[in-house]
Amino acid sequence: MEFRQWFNEMPMTNFQRLGDWEPEQKPTQGYSQIRTPKKGYYKDDFGILTNERGVEKIKTKWAKSKEPFNVFVLRSKEGAKEREVGEVNSEYLANKLKLSPEDIQHINNPNTINIVFTNNMGAERMPMNWWTMAHRVGHAIRRIPEYQEYVKILTREMYNLLYQIYDYQKKSEFSSYGYGNPKQSPEKINEKMLLSLAMAIGGMRSARERLLRNFGEFYHELVAQYIIEGKTRFRPPPKGLITGYSWGRPQTSGSYISQEEIEGWTDSINDHVAPMIDHYIGAALKKCIGKIFVM
Repeated sequence: MEFRQWFNEMPMTNFQRLGDWEPEQKPTQGYSQIRTPKKGYYKDDFGILTNERGVEKIKTKWAKSKEPFNVFVLRSKEGAKEREVGEVNSEYLANKLKLSPEDIQHINNPNTINIVFTNNMGAERMPMNWWTMAHRVGHAIRRIPEYQEYVKILTREMYNLLYQIYDYQKKSEFSSYGYGNPKQSPEKINEKMLLSLAMAIGGMRSARERLLRNFGEFYHELVAQYIIEGKTRFRPPPKGLITGYSWGRPQTSGSYISQEEIEGWTDSINDHVAPMIDHYIGAALKKCIGKIFVM
């Protein structure tokens, strides 16, 4: 099979740049495009998305996706204003993004998940690489009912793991998070415990290196993992759940578990929880086929 034919049969069936992707003139003194985006993208994003080897790497990394994607990266003043919009129609593309009828026809594919990236100006400054794009798919589709169902199921399973492994019961009233700490809202305490568990068992880099900004980002990180690896993957739960640091030392909460229990829970999570999460992510993505999303 020829290389070009192989690319045409990959899950990312199309990758196309729209708008202004001409190299910028040399910046004026005192201006840094590394820190200041132009038309929605930073200098490193521009370098990745205009480099054919960079684009081929994105396509290769998405090769295990079970759903076909039709991807467009738009660089324009109009596009930079439209962030995390979600599902749109052809009229939106024409009126808000000022796209031509020909471009809209290419975007509106009934057999793929059609997504238009308009910027890379998220709260966390990460280059627009294969993982960032897959993560942002989660942001783009987060409002559809099937994605909300996935969020509900994942949250439920994480609470179950907190209770069954570490004997943590979901808080419903104000209480102290630890000895000597002021009382906090149940939402804040529960969120911190969920985030701690996500960083303890998540299989992606952001979890391993404890870079998750909040638990909500874990939903989208699992979507990225599902797209790139073809499934979700979890690490063994630790002996004690780290919930913070004091003077550089990890602070744990909840019960401690033995090595035998760690092995048992690792099997249980990967044999039962992970396939369940895969099912709900897959169901959400399948519902997106034939629709258009703007991110």
